[in-house]
Amino acid sequence: MEDQPGKGCADFLQLKERRRTVIAYMVGASNLGNNGFADLKEMKKADSTGEAAIVTQFSRGAKRRPTKRYYLSRFATLAKAAV
Repeated sequence: MEDQPGKGCADFLQLKERRRTVIAYMVGASNLGNNGFADLKEMKKADSTGEAAIVTQFSRGAKRRPTKRYYLSRFATLAKAAV
């Protein structure tokens, strides 16, 4: 199964094998949370060929905002990319 527009990332384990996997760990403490979201959106655009899997873990650095993991796809919103 290829990445498809409108597909959520709940099916990410069924995606085709990728040549590369990029894993990023990010912390948005000290009021950097908004910058972190901008970085996530930029990373979504990075793989224009579909040959890389981009996985991130993002902590907003606050007790009420839990750490989330994302399987980024150029087609999925960040809400749908949360794993």
